[in-house]
Amino acid sequence: MKQLVIALALISLGSPADHKRPAPENCSVCGGERAKMDRLHIESHGDFRFARSDSKVVEEIFNGVDIYWIEGEHIKLGFADVTFLMWPTGSGRPGGVESGDEPDKGSGPMRSLASGALAFEPFARAHAYLERAENLYIRMQEVLLVEDKDFPEVNEYGVKAPSKIKGQGYMGEGPFLGQVGKYEVLLLPGQVEFDAYAKSDMGKLGDGTNLKRMEDTDAQSTSLHLMDGAMWDDDGVTGYMLHHLVHALLTGYKHDNYPTPPWIQEGLAHALERESSPQFTSFCGPAEVTASGSKVNNWTSEMNEILRKRKKPYLDSLLGKASVSSFTHEDHIMAWSMVRFLLDKHPDAFAAINADLHGIGEGKRRIGMPQVLVAQKDAFDEHLHMDYAEFDKQWSKWAKKQKARR
Repeated sequence: MKQLVIALALISLGSPADHKRPAPENCSVCGGERAKMDRLHIESHGDFRFARSDSKVVEEIFNGVDIYWIEGEHIKLGFADVTFLMWPTGSGRPGGVESGDEPDKGSGPMRSLASGALAFEPFARAHAYLERAENLYIRMQEVLLVEDKDFPEVNEYGVKAPSKIKGQGYMGEGPFLGQVGKYEVLLLPGQVEFDAYAKSDMGKLGDGTNLKRMEDTDAQSTSLHLMDGAMWDDDGVTGYMLHHLVHALLTGYKHDNYPTPPWIQEGLAHALERESSPQFTSFCGPAEVTASGSKVNNWTSEMNEILRKRKKPYLDSLLGKASVSSFTHEDHIMAWSMVRFLLDKHPDAFAAINADLHGIGEGKRRIGMPQVLVAQKDAFDEHLHMDYAEFDKQWSKWAKKQKARR
């Protein structure tokens, strides 16, 4: 009988008393050398503001778990030191981040499951994931048709300077797509660490969601953990990070004052994640949606099947849902396809629609979804020259003709 195996993400736990932090000079990519870091657009390897405190204090939440920190032009990232090992079943209870036990001494690991950058030396892994996050930032700028210079500068106290662009409309409160602080990403080993960070007053202070704006620094902060599915595959972890980072970037666009319609939020997150790799797909919402969605890779074919059985109206059916947690598996695919249509056929209009939705009230008051949906309807008319019925017609016609696997 063939022996079964299970996979666990394991972490190295040291004693806090004798724990030594990873030293940047041991980085296999830059060696912590300023000249090399400058060429790679790396500003630091740690000791920066992060969450509600700083990178050193955040480490203390996890009782000796090494975090490899890195800061780029737009993003700060921390990646916990994680190893991915396969253990034989029936050889004693293996330890790991979920059980909190040490591995059974009599059963050594069979092999590492890590692929791609996940198998790199930890600092090199952090470099690779920061590069992917920064590339996504540039891709979002392309989608939104903006550049760094379009957003306000701030002084040393985080106070916005007057715009140097004559007649420019409201673009937020700071230089990072409108946020004052850089975007933050923290990749943790498992649910235990994720919960500890969420509850800590130096972490997210009781917030159990993946994304939160840190009021002290005005940074959009994303935390993720690597026991959330098949997280030993490099493509899978990358897509998982990119998906949630799209949500953060779109939430922060022109500052966090506006809810984005869920079909745009989730549709764009799916679209840009799947540009990286369509093999794995992340879902925001109920576990049953994730379970059904994980079985489907060819979304083009799935969309055609949905159109064969689903009746109009299409977009209106998504607008009636208050959050992505109400989306079915079919809703996710439909939102992805609609955004893909706009990116492929009407990229300028899509950018203009997002600009309109994130410019209401010029940051002077928080805006609710009812106002946003009115603005969306007006933006469709102004930039696409379509009402929702015409959009349904044009999009569904395009979707039925798509053959390439996406």
